[in-house]
Amino acid sequence: MKKRITSVLVAMLCCLVLTIPAFAVNAGATSTLPRLVDDAQTLTNDDTVYILDKLNSVSEQYECDVVIVTIESLEGDSVVAYADDFFDYNGYGYGSSRDGILLLVSTQDREYAMSTSGSGIDIFTDHVLSNMENKFLPNLSKKSII
Repeated sequence: MKKRITSVLVAMLCCLVLTIPAFAVNAGATSTLPRLVDDAQTLTNDDTVYILDKLNSVSEQYECDVVIVTIESLEGDSVVAYADDFFDYNGYGYGSSRDGILLLVSTQDREYAMSTSGSGIDIFTDHVLSNMENKFLPNLSKKSII
């Protein structure tokens, strides 16, 4: 099961990477948390290291924070509000305009949301996000994550 979840998260990462143009604001990210937060404990340690390395590499290359978060429960919150708050309150975002995108997956609630900030709002338009969802959502649903 954990291998399948890793495959799905890597596929989602690839979707994110393919939509980031090679431009952005300089200066690094400011979050004290890693770009992969697996609070739902869906990944093995090796998978976590591999995915985190990819997220860090892509984020630095394109100067746009790319973040994946798994949680067990939304605890009554809306998935969109939770994703937005997680991005904002944990200091994610590259540079002064806080460029980035965050994918949040709630395993118990079987919901997900993507939050964008800074140039991430312009890069990841509704059309782009919809195309990304069409690519990874069927695999994510098959793996019983959502």
